[in-house]
Amino acid sequence: MRHWNGRRWGGERRPRPGWAPPAPAVAPPPRPVRGRRWPALAVVATVVGLLVVAVGATLGSGPAIPPPSIADAAFAARAGALCDDVLPSIRSDRPDTGPENNLDAEEVAPRIERAADGLDGLVARLDALAVAPADQAEVDRWLADWRAYVAVGRRYAATLAAGDTSTTAETGAETGRIGNRIFGFAQANGIATCRP
Repeated sequence: MRHWNGRRWGGERRPRPGWAPPAPAVAPPPRPVRGRRWPALAVVATVVGLLVVAVGATLGSGPAIPPPSIADAAFAARAGALCDDVLPSIRSDRPDTGPENNLDAEEVAPRIERAADGLDGLVARLDALAVAPADQAEVDRWLADWRAYVAVGRRYAATLAAGDTSTTAETGAETGRIGNRIFGFAQANGIATCRP
């Protein structure tokens, strides 16, 4: 056995292991032709550049992730564990309120209320977690966003229960803005599961 480093075979040899299948009859990779290296590198660089632009454009359409704003790793770990425990059941019952759902307003409103009740409980438990004094203001802003998110959901559930569906797009935009802030804080501070 010999090692191929991408350009040439290494000089060190060792016996083929007994558990390995028989070696296929394969010729070594062809040696690159001198003088054609730069065009090949230019093509590779162009492809990589296009991929970076495409990925950047795709990722750029999502919410912006701010820099970390808290340093209390113990709070982040406790908050993450709490969200891991509580959020899956809330998400499983939360209705899809998009235009393509097959639920009527009478079905959606109580499910939104149940999700809001669950999120209120989560926020209260997150608020009870100890946090370093230096990080308290940032955590309080994050929890205020959670409370605003829940309030918008309750307001939407009430309008649906009253038979009014005229605010669907407006409510979606508002929850999207608040949800993006919650998501950004959680991603930036190592508690990615604590998001709506």
